Amino acid sequence: MTTIEKINNFLNENTAIESKIAGTGSLYIKYNDHKIRISDHEEAVTRLRESAEKCFYTKTADNKEFDAIDVMGDLFDYLEESYDFDFSRELQAKLFEL
Repeated sequence: MTTIEKINNFLNENTAIESKIAGTGSLYIKYNDHKIRISDHEEAVTRLRESAEKCFYTKTADNKEFDAIDVMGDLFDYLEESYDFDFSRELQAKLFEL
């Protein structure tokens, strides 16, 4: 299972955050009308489309994969700081069960 699939499954099973995996493999998240993208690659600029307000990557520039827990931790920190998301102790505990 890819990092993106792990993140998508966790969000769908444990939160009310809307998420879906696009055909490109990127994960698009919608939280209170704010759009966030999680991907292992840069967004194509050949097509005009609505951009995400924030993008998180699952791989480094030299193609090493980040751990899903680290990426989700960054996502939840961003949501807490920017949009008053409640990252409860219960949700934190579930995150570390992955």
